[in-house]
Amino acid sequence: MSRPLQSVPRPTSTPSPSPTCSRVDPDLGHQTSVNALRVFRGVCRSCPLLTTCVDRDLSSKPDASVLGGLTDTERAALFYAEQAGDRADRAQAATLLEPWWVGKLRYAAKTCLTLDEVTTTIGRVENRPVSRGTIRLALWWSGIDVPMVAHGTHGPAHVVATQHRDFVSALTAAHAPDTTIADLLGVHVLSIRRAHVLATETKDAA
Repeated sequence: MSRPLQSVPRPTSTPSPSPTCSRVDPDLGHQTSVNALRVFRGVCRSCPLLTTCVDRDLSSKPDASVLGGLTDTERAALFYAEQAGDRADRAQAATLLEPWWVGKLRYAAKTCLTLDEVTTTIGRVENRPVSRGTIRLALWWSGIDVPMVAHGTHGPAHVVATQHRDFVSALTAAHAPDTTIADLLGVHVLSIRRAHVLATETKDAA
């Protein structure tokens, strides 16, 4: 015999997860020391709202704080990279924060020269395509620094002007400042400005 409808308990909604940073000193996210940054990144990495926080705060005005595991400079760089078509898969980047994958990222960062090479290496291990933006986001979250440009026998400005011309043009069209482009490529801002000149000279010569 079925129970009367009135006696059946109503299902309760699952409470929304609270951000992990709500349980730590909020001033920690505004400190600029390397140790404070490392600690707060760890707080963000363990948060169930990590990817949501990044999505929400990319469009907000950057300030000197850590949000979604990213500094203001990294959030600005990610925003402009995505404006230029270098889209990061947030969920895929989050899976690369698992200890096994972080170990692979660290090993790749030590054995490879550039972000493109790390991306290719991780893609082979995962056996599916991985975007450069996804790897960059995972590296930032993990606190691993990998430049995109390998200087080789040429100076960084020459490499940027020849090998990364289309990407720099797309970033410029997205109104990214030279400082942000330099952060994304891992070179000095003067190299970016020199690359603009070299690209213009090459175009005029053609």
